[in-house]
Amino acid sequence: MAKHHLLCVHGVGQHANDWVTTEEQDDGLTLKDGFEACWKQYSVLGNTDDLVFHSIHYDDAIVRILNNWENMLGQFSMLAPRTPLMKSGADFFNELHEKALTTKGEDSRKQFLRTHVMDLLFFYTIPSVTDAVITYVGRQCLDIINQELDQNGDATFSVLGHSLGTSVVEKTLKAMFNEGIEQQHGSIDTLKGDFKFQSVSLIANASFTLARADDEESFYINSNFKPGGDSGAICQTLLNLNHKFDPVGQFRPFHPPTQWLHPDDGHCYVPVELSRLSSTQIHSINHYLRDPRAHIPFFNSIKGYTAIDKEAFNNAKQQFDAQTPLAQFKSMTTALEKLRVNEASTMKEFVQSITAVLEIARNYKREIHGLLGDLS
Repeated sequence: MAKHHLLCVHGVGQHANDWVTTEEQDDGLTLKDGFEACWKQYSVLGNTDDLVFHSIHYDDAIVRILNNWENMLGQFSMLAPRTPLMKSGADFFNELHEKALTTKGEDSRKQFLRTHVMDLLFFYTIPSVTDAVITYVGRQCLDIINQELDQNGDATFSVLGHSLGTSVVEKTLKAMFNEGIEQQHGSIDTLKGDFKFQSVSLIANASFTLARADDEESFYINSNFKPGGDSGAICQTLLNLNHKFDPVGQFRPFHPPTQWLHPDDGHCYVPVELSRLSSTQIHSINHYLRDPRAHIPFFNSIKGYTAIDKEAFNNAKQQFDAQTPLAQFKSMTTALEKLRVNEASTMKEFVQSITAVLEIARNYKREIHGLLGDLS
């Protein structure tokens, strides 16, 4: 029987090459284990024997580039003021630049600046970083797709991107379907024929946040990064999954205009905004996928049809809500609501909102840990 392959692209931070099956998330489970735990709640889905997880990674590419850390910071310092979203915060980003020079070997809180914030800003600001990541990720995806199709022409594929990985997915898939990916021997490889992904799921979607094109026409309308039944679409279903309290996905959100899709393809785009908390680690990929509002449309998109019906969906939501009463996170929710993370208008405010959410999570973790134990 043909397998369905899930290509998973990580977000910011340091990740192992096999991160999907080895790295624990906020609940102590790996992404694969958390996925399977949710999947098993619905007997209609069957088992996961025909589902293959692939860890798509790009740390190696970033590490090679950032071996010359000071040079990258120099490029960032030069290019940031020329970027519209960063121009107004020149002093702020110069300060980040200075702090980043001193973070090597520091504690984890300071390392966050080096391994998370600056990675994201480098990817957004420096074209050589962007291009290197696209090439590195594109080669992995094409190798997997070509190899699996050679073994079984009926194999199907989906893509899951998280955080910075959503922008990596958006840019890489556009390249794979259009200009192609340069291979190590110099040739250009693209996706052949009428290939189409079953689904593309973007969790904490920063693809428009980190787009250099500010206008909707060039990013949405004139792009084949869209779902649908026609030959110009890259996937059958596109899921856009964000959380009300996660700044990533709220700043410059992915919000396609009505003319983005043909009316017959409107159902192929599934936007989801979560609001419930089940962990202090709001940005964790498993925190998103634990909520049936996220994992049920995700599972249905992988199956290619509505395997979990509306009644089962409603029952799952009620059960999840009963297990995550709002009172457990009331004080944290109140603090997060005061931040108004969706009102950031510059990259400076976006970065500040990320660090503010993390600080709130740290402040409330001890309190919530007493209520939830290891889950928080």
